[in-house]
Amino acid sequence: MKKVIGFYNSLEAHLLVISLAFTTLLIFVQVVMRYVFNNSLSWSEELARYVFIWQIWLGTSVSMKGNDHIRMDMLSNKLKGRGKLVLAIVANVILLLFCVFLVKYGFDLVMSMKARGNSSTALKIPMWIVYASLPFSQLVVGLRIIGQIVTSVKNLGGGSGESEIKEAEAVMDILVLFGTFILLVILTIPIGYAIGISTLVTLVCFTNMPLALITQNAITGVDSFPLMAIPFFMLAGNLMSTGGVARRIVDFCDTLLGWITGGLAIVTTLACMIFAAISGSAMATTSAIGGFMIPEMTKRGYDKAFSASLAASAGTIGVIIPPSIPFVIYAVVTNQSVSDLFIAGILPGVLMGVALIVVCVIVSKKEGYQTTGKCPSLRDVWKSFKEAFWALMTPVIILGGIYSGKFTPTESAVIAVVYCVIVSVFVYKEFRLVDVYKSLYDSINVNGMTTFMVGFSMAFAAYLTMEKIPARIAAIILGVTDNRILLLLLINLLLLGVGCLIDNIPATIILSPILLPIVTNLGMTPIQFGIMLTMNLAIGFVTPPYGIDLFVASAISKEPMSRMIKPTLRFILSLLVVLMLVTFVEPVTMGVLHLMGK
Repeated sequence: MKKVIGFYNSLEAHLLVISLAFTTLLIFVQVVMRYVFNNSLSWSEELARYVFIWQIWLGTSVSMKGNDHIRMDMLSNKLKGRGKLVLAIVANVILLLFCVFLVKYGFDLVMSMKARGNSSTALKIPMWIVYASLPFSQLVVGLRIIGQIVTSVKNLGGGSGESEIKEAEAVMDILVLFGTFILLVILTIPIGYAIGISTLVTLVCFTNMPLALITQNAITGVDSFPLMAIPFFMLAGNLMSTGGVARRIVDFCDTLLGWITGGLAIVTTLACMIFAAISGSAMATTSAIGGFMIPEMTKRGYDKAFSASLAASAGTIGVIIPPSIPFVIYAVVTNQSVSDLFIAGILPGVLMGVALIVVCVIVSKKEGYQTTGKCPSLRDVWKSFKEAFWALMTPVIILGGIYSGKFTPTESAVIAVVYCVIVSVFVYKEFRLVDVYKSLYDSINVNGMTTFMVGFSMAFAAYLTMEKIPARIAAIILGVTDNRILLLLLINLLLLGVGCLIDNIPATIILSPILLPIVTNLGMTPIQFGIMLTMNLAIGFVTPPYGIDLFVASAISKEPMSRMIKPTLRFILSLLVVLMLVTFVEPVTMGVLHLMGK
């Protein structure tokens, strides 16, 4: 049996890696055909989307195998021994039941599609093959969960653990919907599945809607070409951090600014800003730049806690300066333009960097941190620039392609991936085949951890819309006060609190359809709200207990988080100043768009 399981695990990983490489090549060829040969592969987008759907749902199985799904484990961490095992069993049983539901209703949907003979427009692919991704993947997930339950039961030592979960009866569907979600999250159910289960419970309790609403939306919700940008931006960031590209960006910034007061701290911030324009991820930015800069800053006399805190704080810019994975999620969930969000995020991202640099200069003067040497000559700058030129072209290609209208965000991400591979292999010659495979696998894993949430969120959002729950919540909030400033401050406080507890992707998926009607009622545009929402949640990356950037920086620096809290507070205060500008000064987000006539 172990050999069979091992064979399937290996086959699953290899197929997913190959599929991601295939879709990268397919979209790249489509762009080349369009601009070089003035011809278009009309079927390419369709095929890429359907392969992407299988990537997402099989990716949930990969993430389940490694126990990598996004969870809230505060309760689990407080429990020990049998209590922790019992909690794991309860959570897995609930999750298993939901998987059974997905398999059953997903299979019914597949058979219905097969009976009707539905096929795709271009390639005439039978649609049941596409929809089969859900029941097949969740069958595998269910089998993995059964294995985890068996292991947990064995670890109980043959004893019988009892866990009584009391659920308060609620009259209102809102309380049941969100109460169930919170309960499941506390039980360490992966947040993506918690969204689906809470929607299912509410549908059963309060409506006569067909339960197939969930399985249907699980597929149609991720059938989105813009959504495909997510794994490719992740892949570009992974490739850059292992192919010598990130290091050359750091070296160039060091040559330019390392000689002034607080120079190395400024270099860290600037390097994070440049890398943010490639990866779209806060964690990737912190990991890639922090891995270089924290040891270097420490070696040159900077306090290690300060260095780690700066890398974590500057990493938050990764989701604001375009491209941004949360912006793509928000755009898909709220039906907004990804390109407009990218443009609107430029100035706020730059302001975040400037705010952090100001703090760095003040602290460096106060603490007497040394510079890296004398002012560089033009020859030194030119030499460093030539070395980093190909690396610096990556964000130019990504953003230039998008803003010029030549590429969609997804196509631009694919071009960036191909470019990173070419530069790393043929120019810098610091790339191995094993690095390519690892980068592909890591991107598939993260994609499986996150993107499937969008599918379940669409059923969640559909229920919210049909029951007019956002309007009802808006009426309650607007009934508290009619003062616009006070309401926006309260919403910011709510988002900051949520950012401390939940990852930005599920938070964006859950809160966007609820809060968007409220802020638009207050005169805020959906684009401005998207920037405000993402920035709030980004600050959560450096605020415990979630504080993922702090954990990454702590792991790199070997510095305990308790020592990082104080220096991090300075950076948080500077980021809050920028957040207020984004909230109350519309030109900060919309100014560039208005200049472009949008």
